Amino acid sequence: MATQTLGLVQSQQQRQMMTMSPLQRQSLEILQLPLLALEQKIREEATTNPAIEEVIAPNIELSAPVVDKDGIDSEKATLENDDDLQVHEPELVQTNSEDAEERRRYMFESIRQPVSLEQHLRSQIQIASFDERERAVAETIIANLSSTGMLSVTIGEIAEVSETPLDTVEKVLATIQDTFDPPGIAARGAAERLALQLKAVDSPLVPLATRIVNECLDDLAAGGREAQIAARVGASRADVDAAVSLIKSLNPNPVAEFDAIEPTDYVIPEINVVRGKSGRWVAVFDTDTVTRIKINDSLRGFLDRKDVSQEDKSYIRERLRSAEALSHCLEQRSDTVLQVGAAIVEEQQDFFTYGVARLKPMTLSDIAEKIKRHETTIGRAVEGKYLRSPRGIFELKYFFSTGIKSSGAAVSNKAVMDRILSIVRNENPAEPLSDQDILGILHREGIDIKRRTVAKYRDTLHIPASGKRRRSPSP
Repeated sequence: MATQTLGLVQSQQQRQMMTMSPLQRQSLEILQLPLLALEQKIREEATTNPAIEEVIAPNIELSAPVVDKDGIDSEKATLENDDDLQVHEPELVQTNSEDAEERRRYMFESIRQPVSLEQHLRSQIQIASFDERERAVAETIIANLSSTGMLSVTIGEIAEVSETPLDTVEKVLATIQDTFDPPGIAARGAAERLALQLKAVDSPLVPLATRIVNECLDDLAAGGREAQIAARVGASRADVDAAVSLIKSLNPNPVAEFDAIEPTDYVIPEINVVRGKSGRWVAVFDTDTVTRIKINDSLRGFLDRKDVSQEDKSYIRERLRSAEALSHCLEQRSDTVLQVGAAIVEEQQDFFTYGVARLKPMTLSDIAEKIKRHETTIGRAVEGKYLRSPRGIFELKYFFSTGIKSSGAAVSNKAVMDRILSIVRNENPAEPLSDQDILGILHREGIDIKRRTVAKYRDTLHIPASGKRRRSPSP
């Protein structure tokens, strides 16, 4: 039998590998930062680099700049591709199969976004059968809820602030209390909160339990006073015990499930969307939002002096190179954000004209291909960057959405959700539409969607199921 031996074998292999230079890495880091974080980083850099003579802070105002829409030249909103400014990144292996795209779409759409109590309630205002004045009153009521969901002002104060008759305010408040989720919202005290929750309970004990919370709340809170409660309400001890058990099953803090949203940082749009001379929407970079640096050129004089050591000269050169690299990265960031913003605006012309119903499905790779950049660069460029338009302020990444098949061109999933909201808003409150009913309407409109997707989108919009939306017609 032959004996096998093991040994090490050396071989040479030639491979092409792409690595990023320190300047490229810094450029990508700068590109990803939102404006406020960018300014902070620049100021931190200035404290350690004497070559940065001055940090020129952005001229930021909360109000939109005055723009002569007809005087904007669309050529200002386009940027020629400059190879010297591009950051080339390592190629990534991508899969474009339908199954992979479906899995990715499901993953992104399934990510839970934090929902505050205010957001949850405002979404219900949109589907309630309020007229314009009542909707304004409802907004005022919700704006005056405490962190525990209690109404913190009187209805008289709401009537005065909203310049609305008291009976209208009472009607709107009753609608919110009786039909909005969670039960017990907008109560004016602990007793009313429990009584409102009892309205949603199907039990013969509800009338007795309601009387107990309205008349015997102190005894109820003290505990062990069922005999006194029975004597006061004139009911048997057994019935009182059962009613008290029902009351104890209620939620004393029904808003606890909602996320506490941290105070929102100021949003500073970097791009303005305006009408160009041709009548098309164009993107114009707002230079007032940019933090810039002034390089201390006087340091260059030390490089020619004989009384300055080589070590000090090396330090000065390195600091000047660092400041120049930072300045270059800031210019490149502005160029890239404008390129991406201009490409988005060009693709979404119908959105800026007609609204979300005309939002086109669009992916990062679509814009990457359009401006000849890598998809990951686009991802960095849209994160935390905003544009201001006549339709409002939007984060750039808002415009990226998956497509839903339809009888014509594919439609954005955001457009489908907007259509679902419109359908529910116009339904008969006494006979709300089921998910199957909504699905039928969408199918008749040529939108190819499944019932579970309707349910998922409805949940994303914080629209309750049809059973919870049913309301008796007003007398």
